[in-house]
Amino acid sequence: MTLPLTEPMRRALATIWIVLRTAVVSFLDNRAFAAAATLSLYGFLALMPLLLAVVLVVSATLDSPQALTGALANLTREGLPNLNLAVVDEVQRLAQSKAPGWLAFILLLWAVTPFAGAARAAFEAAFHKPRRGRHFWLFDLGWDALVVMLLLSLILALMVMQVYLGLRAEYFPHLPYITPMLEWVIPLLMPVLVIGLLFLVFSPLRPRWSSLLIGSLAAAFLFNLLRWGFGALLVYNPDYGYAFGSLKTIFLLLVWAYYSFAVLLFGAEVAAAVERREILLITALISHETPPAAEHLVMGGRYLHRLDPGEHLFEVGDAGREMYVVVRGEVIVGHGGKVLTRLHHGDFFGEMSLLRGTPRSTGAKAGGEGADVVAVDSTNFEAIVRENPAIFRRMLEEMANRLQATTEQTLSPISRKTP
Repeated sequence: MTLPLTEPMRRALATIWIVLRTAVVSFLDNRAFAAAATLSLYGFLALMPLLLAVVLVVSATLDSPQALTGALANLTREGLPNLNLAVVDEVQRLAQSKAPGWLAFILLLWAVTPFAGAARAAFEAAFHKPRRGRHFWLFDLGWDALVVMLLLSLILALMVMQVYLGLRAEYFPHLPYITPMLEWVIPLLMPVLVIGLLFLVFSPLRPRWSSLLIGSLAAAFLFNLLRWGFGALLVYNPDYGYAFGSLKTIFLLLVWAYYSFAVLLFGAEVAAAVERREILLITALISHETPPAAEHLVMGGRYLHRLDPGEHLFEVGDAGREMYVVVRGEVIVGHGGKVLTRLHHGDFFGEMSLLRGTPRSTGAKAGGEGADVVAVDSTNFEAIVRENPAIFRRMLEEMANRLQATTEQTLSPISRKTP
């Protein structure tokens, strides 16, 4: 016995299926595991400079930074459960040296820029940012430095939040139910908040908040599973990494960082897939590879136009800002009362006006049973062509076939008149 599914439920399930399938495929195509390995190495090398930069900022701005440095220790314990917390004490000791403050701070930021550059490249691949050619090296270095500053600001903000949560009993002395509620809610929301802010810092684009939230929820869920699984592995197999001897802690840290970055990149792929879901559906329609689940999502899309039998979509001379893809039914394209072609599921039309920016040279109307078409604006069209060269080739072939058919229709009366 199967439960009946309403149309909103079908659309929700279709959305989840398409987003997850696309995220997995893109994750593998972008070689995210290799990127995670690179980030784990760069992150390990950037860890000490980044922590030292944080302690330098705190020591330079506060007379008694013990509370914030304690919050830094808590953050490292939460994010890196296998890291010896003596590292934080060593960082504090180094921060109290006589090295020039600003010079040391600049050098520390420079030491973190390789990690920032690698992370930026990984997120550009996840969000399918188009390459704009080679930049001057100072331009890339400036972007990496900006990312490092944003990352430093994020860590400082999280430290302040840790201090605030540690003092919540003083802020809410007369509300005994607030503290237990915060102790239950904060561990659930903190990973989502941190991952969402990381996406915001490293993302090359500015995706919608809903996309960031869904990607952060997916990454936080997998991150909690990873923490549980990694902890269970160390409990049931405490000798894991024994072959590395005294370097066992470093080995465990690298393994943890590798899988953590893999989870983070998969969450970025989910956020990118949610952001590009309309493009994915239109691409599947044009390539005639639309899965059954996608049909339900297309039927509820914001780009959908439902046409009654015989209803005109556009007339000759109308402004042409979009092309269209047929989802259901038949679309008749004609001029001056003459039918030029009949289009069905997966066929596209109106691309000439979109590309040239000229008025429509033909008209289009629904067939006898009506039609549903999806509109493709210039932004989505550029993304589809950029990410799918095969579709662009198919469109060129289709336009060439239509041009040949039009030429033959034009020349056929002339050939009949020729003696």
